Amino acid sequence: MLYRYVFVFLLIGYCAPAFAQPATHSVFDYYRLTDSFSHKKDSVNAGVSLLKVDPLYFMFMDQTPDSINVFLLRRFTLTNTAREKYTALFTAAYNATKMESYTKFKAMYMEDIAAKRSAENCGDSLTCDKAAKRIRITDSIHSDYLYNYIKKNGWPSLANGSLYANILALHDHLHYEDYLASLRQGILNGYAAPDVLELMEKMMLSDNGYYFHNKNYQEFAELLKTHAYRRFEISAVLNDRMPSSLSRIEKAVAQLCPANLYYFYEARDKTVYDEWQKKQTKLWMRGSEGIDEAKMADGYNGIMPKLTVSLSRYMCPSKNVIPYKQGLCNPAYHPSENVTPKMILYVIQEK
Repeated sequence: MLYRYVFVFLLIGYCAPAFAQPATHSVFDYYRLTDSFSHKKDSVNAGVSLLKVDPLYFMFMDQTPDSINVFLLRRFTLTNTAREKYTALFTAAYNATKMESYTKFKAMYMEDIAAKRSAENCGDSLTCDKAAKRIRITDSIHSDYLYNYIKKNGWPSLANGSLYANILALHDHLHYEDYLASLRQGILNGYAAPDVLELMEKMMLSDNGYYFHNKNYQEFAELLKTHAYRRFEISAVLNDRMPSSLSRIEKAVAQLCPANLYYFYEARDKTVYDEWQKKQTKLWMRGSEGIDEAKMADGYNGIMPKLTVSLSRYMCPSKNVIPYKQGLCNPAYHPSENVTPKMILYVIQEK
């Protein structure tokens, strides 16, 4: 359930909105109002707001007629009348026939979650390979359906399964740009929270400010035409070893100062990149005593922070260059036909 509740956290609006709010209140607004009035112990206004929340929102949160009453009792400050009235409203909506697209998007969403959970919990290489293959197949099918639906109909309404489609869209990286216009209209229509757009835009960009998928990797290639740079393959870091070319990289950083450092993890299968990232994140976050340069230099928090410290010693001051925040510990994923994953470093002179 992790994927769902992480997204519900976004839906209820705890991230700063990245887009203008719709002229009329949406389901997300009424949910927030219900929550806000509940925190203020205003049961009357909390009930008024709750009755305007589409029951489909709570169905997305896995609520059923058997659970909704207890959920409302524990989650909100409500009058008994409001809670009973909404329970009846929810039950009727739950038992009503759903739109075909709603059923389809929900089924795809459940399949998507199951596939990714199996990949996370696989215990051996054969099982993990099968799980990765399953993800590639389901992602392809889901992306095709979603892309064609939105191209024909625009962003789906709640009744047409928007809450599930939002998740599928976030997983369909290659079509982000094709979705943006429809998503913005969907936000104005109240079918998606502004946070969905904000998250999509953040995911479109790597830490160094360039798109990480093939379509926009061309923009990075254009950057190379106008800036002095050096390219290094540093795949040794994937095996937790410093690259043999370290001295040459340090020299390039010094010669091209001020320079920005861009890392790309090139692989055919993104799940391999995801697994590597999880490992690096665990290393980075290990310990409760915090992170200091000595620990980073010793490789206590992983090979990438250690490399960061080594290269930062050769970087000259610049208002635009921040060694520890330039994507060094979070390389951008770049799809390639490499059977064996590679890590590529670009040292690019800043203009």
